[in-house]
Amino acid sequence: MNKKGAAAALISFLIILVAFGASFACGEVLPATTEYYQIGERVQTSTEMLTVLSVERTNIYKRSGAGAILRTKVYPPPTTLFIIVEVTVINVGKDKYSISPDDFTLTDLAGHEYAYTDYEGRDPYRGMGLDPGATTHGYILYIVPEEITEFELSCTIHGTPPILAVWELEW
Repeated sequence: MNKKGAAAALISFLIILVAFGASFACGEVLPATTEYYQIGERVQTSTEMLTVLSVERTNIYKRSGAGAILRTKVYPPPTTLFIIVEVTVINVGKDKYSISPDDFTLTDLAGHEYAYTDYEGRDPYRGMGLDPGATTHGYILYIVPEEITEFELSCTIHGTPPILAVWELEW
């Protein structure tokens, strides 16, 4: 190979290397695929197995723990409802990774995202480091306007390749 060919090959290699590095520069890997799931259907990658076991739309839930002594029921603010999502996650990989309710996004058809709020019932889904082979389970709470009846719940599932899992919710 002559000097021009070697230089061109080196430049091409550097361009590919920079482009590859840039995709990881922000510390996030974009999902390779978006896949739709039904409630109760398991999503699995090389690292994580996740199941959204149930989704409930309600205007009341029972508080647990010390707070339940004074008030046993929790109600949403006026003109809103609760959406309560029950999730189980298993780390099927070889490394510990972090999980959090922030991993889930609830969006209505207009594109408005709803942040989770503290769930005071039994078994809230908490942020934590999940060790290999470990399982966690819990509930995530959202407060939404009562007139909105169609949402999408989404979560990027850890693994290679990662999956953007989406559940369509309609009431």
